[in-house]
This record gives sequence, C-alpha cells and structure tokens, in this order.
Amino acid sequence: MKSLHISRLLTDKEARREVSPEEWAAAQQMQLPRRRQEWLTWHAMVRRVLGREVAISYNALGAPQVDTPHIYISVSHCNEGVAVSFAERRCAVDIESLTRNFERVAPRYLTTQEALLSHDDAWKAVVWSAKETLYKYAAEEGLDFRDQLSIIAADTSRHRLRGRITTATRCEEVEMGYMVLRRAVVVFTL
Repeated sequence: MKSLHISRLLTDKEARREVSPEEWAAAQQMQLPRRRQEWLTWHAMVRRVLGREVAISYNALGAPQVDTPHIYISVSHCNEGVAVSFAERRCAVDIESLTRNFERVAPRYLTTQEALLSHDDAWKAVVWSAKETLYKYAAEEGLDFRDQLSIIAADTSRHRLRGRITTATRCEEVEMGYMVLRRAVVVFTL
C-alpha cells in the first residue's frame, strides 16, 4: 500500500460524519478553529483509507502513527489543505501554501546549488517543502535545513527530486516526488 491523499479542509459537518465520537469530542476542546479543521480533516482522511477502528497516536517526536501493522503515515497541513501519505515503509509528506513568503527565509534553507536546479516561480516553495519532507523522514530533532538536508538533484520535467540527509552518523539519499497545485505545493517520499 502506497498512497497520497490531498484534501481541502473539511467543514465541521463533513468531518463529524467521518471521525469517531471520541475524535469529535477531542476536537471540540481545541481553541483555534483552523487547527480543529486541520486535525479533523486528516483524521477523516485516515478513517477513509484505514477504517474507523484504527487507533491513531503520536510517536516520541510528535509524529502521527497508526496501530495497523506495517502501515506508516505522514501528515501535513496548511491554509490550502491537508496531505496524508500512507505506505508500508517509512514515508513523509509536506504541503505548503504558495502565498507564503519563502524569499524571506531562503537564506536559512536554500543553497546556491539548490537555487540553480530550477528557475520555476514555485521553486523556493518546492525546496522548502522538500526539506520539510526530509526532516520528517529523518525522524531526528534539530536537523539544520541548510547544512544537513540537501536537494542534490531535480528532474523538473518528471517532478522528481533526490534529497540527502547528512548527520554525524548517517548519509542517506531519499527519492521524492512533487506537485505544484494552483495554490499549494506538495512534496512526498517515493
């Protein structure tokens, strides 16, 4: 099983039909309406794919996980929607709004070599999202987006990226795909 699901944020009425009563009650305790919508949407997406009985919890790093054997999930959300990746091995996904100002933070994550890989208007968003995806995939706290997470190759015609995670104890390459949607970019491990 390997699948990627992308959804707009669900309304409370839509989400209530798909989540468990316990999830609905937990969501009602959330103070921020946007956060509640994001949380309910991704829980509904997990329910659609894995069923209502699967238990959702969080690992030691705060990443969501399910109790279904050999199924991994990754979740991301932004103002434009929610993305959930499902796989039989470790996976990661990130979704970012294209209205976000990536230029302002580019010096903290974008190297000269990465900037030269594409001249597409959405490229800074793609690289940021790819590094968020690598960070989730690495499952290590405190990684530096500029020095330890790298985009080493891009095939923009096929929407493919190769990233590298480099730490004192590992050097791992990760294949990723990406999509530039009308208002968001999504990057996911392959």
